[in-house]
Amino acid sequence: MLNCIENYKDLCTDIEVQQCIVDDIEKELKQLEQLMLNGPKDITGIDYSREPGGQAIYISMDRILDRIQRIERRLKVEREILEQKKQIKVSIDEKIQQLSGLDAKVVRMRDIDKLTLREIADILGYSEIWIKKVSSRNKSIL
Repeated sequence: MLNCIENYKDLCTDIEVQQCIVDDIEKELKQLEQLMLNGPKDITGIDYSREPGGQAIYISMDRILDRIQRIERRLKVEREILEQKKQIKVSIDEKIQQLSGLDAKVVRMRDIDKLTLREIADILGYSEIWIKKVSSRNKSIL
């Protein structure tokens, strides 16, 4: 059970990281699209691989369009990965909700929902002392 909980927590972390990746790619895409909207002129940038001196390089619109297309393809893939992970999480959440028995409920509420033992006791209608015993029993089993 502990391994399952750790895997679930890892999945939640993976989803957060994947969302950051998607957000970052979307920001880059918006920046490039904004550059495209500013006009048909070539876009300049500083070439840091050369000696300092204010030398600018020119990026053609074709290169920018190519970059936008590559980013859009990558964004599609990253969004699909994110959606798959979210679907897996929803499936696991549904199965977790189906857990029965006090032990399973306490494990789910404590380790996944991150509730305190006092909150669990209040929700389930047991004394906090009894929930502590059940929680302790589950920790020793896990």
